[in-house]
Amino acid sequence: MPNRKRDYDPKQLDALSRLLRRLRTEAGLSANSASKLARGVSQSGLSRYERGLIVPSVEQATELARVYGASPADRAELLRMVRDLRERTSVPAKVILRRGGLQERIKRIENGSIHLRTFQPLLIPGLLQTPAYQRAVFASGGDMTPDAQAAEVAARTERQTIVGDGQHQVTVVVPEAALRWQLGGPEVMVEQLRHLIDRSRLPGVRVGVIPWRSAVDLAPTHGFDLFDERAVLVGIETAATFLTNPVDVAVFVKQFGQLEALAVFDDEARQVIAAVLDDLQIG
Repeated sequence: MPNRKRDYDPKQLDALSRLLRRLRTEAGLSANSASKLARGVSQSGLSRYERGLIVPSVEQATELARVYGASPADRAELLRMVRDLRERTSVPAKVILRRGGLQERIKRIENGSIHLRTFQPLLIPGLLQTPAYQRAVFASGGDMTPDAQAAEVAARTERQTIVGDGQHQVTVVVPEAALRWQLGGPEVMVEQLRHLIDRSRLPGVRVGVIPWRSAVDLAPTHGFDLFDERAVLVGIETAATFLTNPVDVAVFVKQFGQLEALAVFDDEARQVIAAVLDDLQIG
């Protein structure tokens, strides 16, 4: 798992980790006991918080303060530290990014988030793409040099290290049409769909598919990515927009919930993917 320290101020991280260790010690709890009592906090996650590798969410910090019986002053200080550090990975209310710096900016915000949710109407989401599928995606616009395509593939592949790392939840929803859109040709899609099935079995990863036979009352015209409930990324062909206004984000949170309700997950989703695989291989 990559070290997240580079995304935060080292002195602030050190102060937060020391405070977390002190509160747990004063509560007379082992890391194992504390993680069992604190909802939404794993033992490995708590260890990383206390070592200053990553920053808990505000909700996780609040839960730890409850479990430790922290004083009002310590609780306020803990939440202040967490909010200050997480602000480091936030974005203004609206930021439009051109293709050049997009991957690095997305990576930084992903690393500072806990739950990543993606809907794509026609493509497999980036965090679950194979290198061959990525190359087909970046080549489809026809305006990127081979070197630029290779750089984008390398950057996106590096972002994928958070998938199944035990610290992030990844939920993706796609319609069955995205599985049948043969970007790159049958061989690329067969590899991609097998990869999607494998990724769906990782801890913290949920892959949802909306079967073609499902009756729907939504007409989403573009994909989007949600970072917890603090930011949403909406992409177009040449640029992407980050939105952090709570009103804007709430619209996409609601829409994702509606799309999620239409999807099947786990074995049902894998059965749909496997059926598409069979069609591709027979064809």
